[in-house]
Amino acid sequence: MAQVLELAGIPAERVLKMHEGWPHAGDMIANGHIQLMVITSSGDPLDQIDGRQLRRMALAYKVLIITIIAGAPASVEAIRSLKSSTINMIALQDYFEAETVTSSSPKDLQFMSSSV
Repeated sequence: MAQVLELAGIPAERVLKMHEGWPHAGDMIANGHIQLMVITSSGDPLDQIDGRQLRRMALAYKVLIITIIAGAPASVEAIRSLKSSTINMIALQDYFEAETVTSSSPKDLQFMSSSV
């Protein structure tokens, strides 16, 4: 995963899981050295235990976390987009006012939200 990010021009470093030695990802999260974390599991019981602890730490320390491999390329694309443009936010209500709504039934609203 670190290589995918590096190839996209995003600085990344592979770090040790908790059972692999020191300094490990848990220490780095607690010390504020990690801003984004990609956690994948091999299915090994120790990996699963570490993954659970690291996900909890990521939530506690407000570290962004990606838990599936497909999430890494999508995140790279999102980071690229954020670096090259500004974010324009509008309220959801304003978005729907801009759309022509012919019916307000829940079925129609669900269809509209799935196409956004």
